[in-house]
Amino acid sequence: MNHLELMVANLTMKKNIVGAFFVLLLNPLNAQFTDAKSLMSFSKSDFTSKIEILKKKGWVSDMPLRKTSKGKSITGYKKKTENGNYSVVLTKFTLPDSKKVVNITDLYFPYDDTFSKYFDELSTIYNFSGVQGMGEGAVGYSEKNLMILVKMSKDSYSSKWIQEIEITSVKDSK
Repeated sequence: MNHLELMVANLTMKKNIVGAFFVLLLNPLNAQFTDAKSLMSFSKSDFTSKIEILKKKGWVSDMPLRKTSKGKSITGYKKKTENGNYSVVLTKFTLPDSKKVVNITDLYFPYDDTFSKYFDELSTIYNFSGVQGMGEGAVGYSEKNLMILVKMSKDSYSSKWIQEIEITSVKDSK
């Protein structure tokens, strides 16, 4: 699957799979991810493992796991910070035509140094370049079954600037 197909799959999922997203808020002082490599390892884990890892680290869910024909969803939260929210959105769905499983890990950071640590490490490992059509300043990396996108946006709740790292991986379904 090439970069364009990954982007189309991601946009298709975001438009057509209402409720197939997973929000868990992250306390930066008790983060699951110690560095970019642990973040990438987590993002490539299977969906059930991700949820178990997050629960062990003290992230909580306020709703039961919901399953639909298009994917799974769970919503959770953790203490908010005065600078904004740290959150991760986990998404899993199967592309109907190819039967490939798409796993998306979206991390959202308030504008602070926590983001800089991950960004610096990821950009060193993956040699980011500009990404057209994804907003000013968006950078990323793409290969056959992996896409990383980094961009800024406004938090819909607080209207503060937040930074996003989105990791999309595709695997053949079993």
